[in-house]
Amino acid sequence: MVDSSAFELSEFYFAIEQLLRIAADWIQESMDDLQSVYVRILERCFSAERRNTVSGTKITFIPLYPAAQEAALAVFHQNWKRVLSHQQRLGNNLLSRIAKKREEVKSLRDGLFNATSVSEATKSSQLNHYILAFTVVTIFYLPLSFIAILFAFGMFEWDDLGQTVSFVVTTVLVAGGTYIFSGLLIWIVRKPERRQGVKQIYINSNQSLRDLLEELRQKSTRSDGKAEFTQPDV
Repeated sequence: MVDSSAFELSEFYFAIEQLLRIAADWIQESMDDLQSVYVRILERCFSAERRNTVSGTKITFIPLYPAAQEAALAVFHQNWKRVLSHQQRLGNNLLSRIAKKREEVKSLRDGLFNATSVSEATKSSQLNHYILAFTVVTIFYLPLSFIAILFAFGMFEWDDLGQTVSFVVTTVLVAGGTYIFSGLLIWIVRKPERRQGVKQIYINSNQSLRDLLEELRQKSTRSDGKAEFTQPDV
């Protein structure tokens, strides 16, 4: 399973994951809202202040006598606990299923990303092979084209046997040197330790060159100082 160039599957999995997240938020909010409804009803209908002001007012479901109010409050708590427990159980089941689906979608998306990465790496490797083939062909014909252009000028006399020998020798030297140098570079870059070795050689050579230049500069400074104190005899 590999994603297309427009990343349609990736967008689809991302949309599914966001929808599941939103659904989980809605379920949790509905559970919280039901709990808040329970608290508001309890505060408005069964608070101590509400009990003392109910009698003599309009029709109400709250009993007028304290014993009946306590019984009604107990029934209210029992019924609401059943409702909340039932809603909590259903909500937790839905949240658990949504969480599992989100994990499955994440796993599919990660697998899609990994497969896409492997596919892109394979394509990159194939492209590198194509570039290597073109590079080899270019390296093969480049010195030959250079020599052909060089000896195409009118300064060379092809009737002379020496010019022919010069052409053959130059072709062999330039082309052979180019092929050997290119092969050496390919041999070096194929292994990381070889590249590191060449880098270390460059660093050491650069440092040695700097030390040599610094030593020559110091010798030149000392020679100039001695020449200033040495006066010629008159």
